[in-house]
Amino acid sequence: MALAASGGVMPLREKNLPSPEGLETERLFGAALKPWAIPTFIGVFGAGILAWLAGADFRVLVLLVAGVAAVLTGIYWLRKRITRKGDVFPPWLLAIPIVAAQLVATGFAITYHGIDGGMWFALTMMSAVAGQSLDRNWALSVGVVGGLLVLVVAVVTDQFDLARSPAIFAGSIYVVTMAGLASTQRAAAVELSDTANRERISLLETHNRQVEALINSLQEGLVTTSNEGRVERWNPALFAMTGRSAAEVVGAPVDEALELSDGSTTLKGSRHPCVIAREGGVTTGSPLGEPERDLFLVAEDKSEIPVTISAAPFPIDHGEHGVVAVVTDVSRERNVSEMRDSLISLVSHELRTPLTMTVGFADLLADGAVEGEDARQCAVQIRDATSRLSSMIEDLLTTAVIEAGELKLVAESCDARALIESVASRFPDSSDRIKLNVPEELTLNGDPDGIEHVLTNLISNALKYSPNHAPVTITATGGAFETTISVSDEGIGIAPSDADHIFERFNRASNEDVQRLPGTGLGLFIASQVAEAHGGSVSLESAPGEGATFTLHLPV
Repeated sequence: MALAASGGVMPLREKNLPSPEGLETERLFGAALKPWAIPTFIGVFGAGILAWLAGADFRVLVLLVAGVAAVLTGIYWLRKRITRKGDVFPPWLLAIPIVAAQLVATGFAITYHGIDGGMWFALTMMSAVAGQSLDRNWALSVGVVGGLLVLVVAVVTDQFDLARSPAIFAGSIYVVTMAGLASTQRAAAVELSDTANRERISLLETHNRQVEALINSLQEGLVTTSNEGRVERWNPALFAMTGRSAAEVVGAPVDEALELSDGSTTLKGSRHPCVIAREGGVTTGSPLGEPERDLFLVAEDKSEIPVTISAAPFPIDHGEHGVVAVVTDVSRERNVSEMRDSLISLVSHELRTPLTMTVGFADLLADGAVEGEDARQCAVQIRDATSRLSSMIEDLLTTAVIEAGELKLVAESCDARALIESVASRFPDSSDRIKLNVPEELTLNGDPDGIEHVLTNLISNALKYSPNHAPVTITATGGAFETTISVSDEGIGIAPSDADHIFERFNRASNEDVQRLPGTGLGLFIASQVAEAHGGSVSLESAPGEGATFTLHLPV
């Protein structure tokens, strides 16, 4: 069995998961930029105000505005590129305008001999780069350039004391900024990992639910075991077969939970197919046509069900193996096989006998070997044999219709006495033996042909299995809920052990006296099936040597 099977479980696969540059990038970028936005722009405009107060001419102010414009353009450019489905613009293209702005600020600072605004402007350039770049290597490079430019201003203007504090502050800002950037990237990585894990867990749960539904829908029983041979999974089909629920057997040794027999002894330990499979073999038990290997599943009530079982090992870990086994109820196949054998026996014996008689007597008549009374007796024998053949063929055809589920009845109201007398008249040679006890004006509700078929079989059996001249009594009674017709004889009777199976197809009592007489084993099967199709039944009262009474129960 292939658990794929049979029904179509989709294979587990990875979906396209978001990347750090994907759907979450814009939010993470904004979170990283926000702490530095206000001080950056305060620094930029502060530098401009200080330059104005220091008496800067319009050329210096143009340089300042150009530097600010370069920074804002870079920020805008980067942000727009980031929001385009994770397409991050190369950081070096952003670094170029920012470094240019730093150079402008440096020239501004040198021109005005280290005006604080110039120092702060260079410092804000570094903070802006550190806060905006998503590539820490480029952030470090631009930050180092900015720091060196601060030192250049200090050397040229001879303001070492002034340079010390901004340089230290710039380094501190860079370290804090890079720590924030690293934290943001870690958060992105963690979120990515969590998203991926949630996706995988969801897919696994969906896959497991599909597999569970498939296993639970199987008509075959399925059991799996651990590497220790204990039951781990037990599907509903096995519960239906054995009467043992999963809650009862999970954790139990498989050779105890799944009790198997070869028809004479219970298979335990190394003889059990699941144990054999766990030790490395693949077993397939009870193929049809090999009765020496037939297996039976022992249910909770100790009844035995013919089964086939296929078991195979599957790896768990460290070289250990569990077992998966599929158990199939082959009761129907077994019944079909038995019916085939019975039919072959019937055709070869029961049908051959009347055919042989018919051919033999017909040859005598054709050859003119007999005349007068002897010829008449030959004709009677041919008639009886033909009638017997016709009856057997009719039973076979009716059985086929019943097995196909195509038995159709047309119910109508009919006179019970007239119907029973019509059936009794079909046995002219036994008319003196048949006794009727049927009230006048008793009405039956059912299919007349079906009821006649049932009564014909019951009366024929009563006459066949009773001593010659022993009476056969037919009694009919009407009630508020049902009408009953009983056929009683004083024949050999039926043992209780045979009574349990007497209505089964091709089944005949095991009594030697019964076996010596011809019969198909279909009459009572047909009678019970037709009665059930009417919503009624056929019951039996009998004891060996005391005759038998078969009663047809029909609802009113």
